[in-house]
Amino acid sequence: MAMNAWNCFVYIMLGVIFLASANSVDSLADIGVDQESCCSSSDLEDQCGFVCYPILKPLLQYLEKCQEMDLQIKELEDMFREQSVEIIKYKSKTEVLSKHLENNFCDTKAIR
Repeated sequence: MAMNAWNCFVYIMLGVIFLASANSVDSLADIGVDQESCCSSSDLEDQCGFVCYPILKPLLQYLEKCQEMDLQIKELEDMFREQSVEIIKYKSKTEVLSKHLENNFCDTKAIR
């Protein structure tokens, strides 16, 4: 289940990056970045973070909720598995006691 959430997150991130890159020309021009100078500077990284973080924040919050739900599902599955094991133990004990009771009942009839 966690892998499905991760795959979903990756596809969403790729879509966001694609959309951000398609709209980045206008966004970067709006914040005063020269399109012709493509260098990796900390200023450019800060500006990119300024543009990208508001876009990614809801997705990161969604991923956090997905991970919490996956954890809850795993805990519920573990609890269900433990209860299933207990039910099987109780059923086998019930069968043993039932056979034992039948044998004792038949033995008392034979004595009379």
